[in-house]
Amino acid sequence: MLNAAGRLRGQAVYATVAALVNFGLSIVLARHYGIAGVIAATSIAWLACGAVPAALERAYVLARLTRDDKGRAPWSGSSARHAASRHESD
Repeated sequence: MLNAAGRLRGQAVYATVAALVNFGLSIVLARHYGIAGVIAATSIAWLACGAVPAALERAYVLARLTRDDKGRAPWSGSSARHAASRHESD
């Protein structure tokens, strides 16, 4: 969805930061826990630096797409009545 909305920079940043965090955590956790530490590091980095920020950005994009020019939801109150009155006058 972020690709379709043209939000590519954020995805590139999330992936780069996740890779760096994964690398550092993998070294630290592998020393203490072996291969299980590497798996944990990958999971932690992906969640903290990829999934959560992308989910927040998706929520932001969806919120912006569902607002009209005045910051109101198109289905709420006056903007919906205005649209209905415009349709009736046509």
